[in-house]
Amino acid sequence: VSTINVIYHFLNDIVVNFSQEAEDYFYYDSQGSLNQASENAVESYFALFHLLLCLAIEKAGTVHTADTTIHSFLAGRTSKYFCLSIGHLVATALISNTCMAEQLRLANPEEAVFRNVIGMLDPTDANMPELAYLEPSAISEYRLRRSFQASKTSYRLLMFLNFFCQTARGRATSLANLCDEIFNAHGAPLRGIANL
Repeated sequence: VSTINVIYHFLNDIVVNFSQEAEDYFYYDSQGSLNQASENAVESYFALFHLLLCLAIEKAGTVHTADTTIHSFLAGRTSKYFCLSIGHLVATALISNTCMAEQLRLANPEEAVFRNVIGMLDPTDANMPELAYLEPSAISEYRLRRSFQASKTSYRLLMFLNFFCQTARGRATSLANLCDEIFNAHGAPLRGIANL
């Protein structure tokens, strides 16, 4: 397993774990535990993003591999053989020259829905076997509501990564310039990002 793939995995896990914690936000105390958890998640994510940038600049071919992965996905190679997880794909986009191009933003939610079907029906996961029945009507409010409910973590992951890509990468002209800006900020998020 490559170092880059380990970082993709960590990036994905930070958002997934925070999303699952946010599901239980009603049970947090009134002293802002959820806010503190979200700040910690963003700081951790940003530190790993900086490490990913450094590795991408240092290791020749990393950005090309990321570009190839994104273009392959957009060309229809969406199976788990080609793309292990949507979270890894979007983390790959952070160092790709395409970042979160419109095509990728539109393709990800659709792929997330397809990949969540098995989990929705699985008794050890979402346990929604009733969704195996296809209603005769064209639109089922019940199916939409339950499918959305079962896919919240995936949607949160996609929204966060889309936002992160736009804000963290939005101003830089190149990955090397962005890496230098982050080094100048001592690894902290860049000035003004919180105001976007």
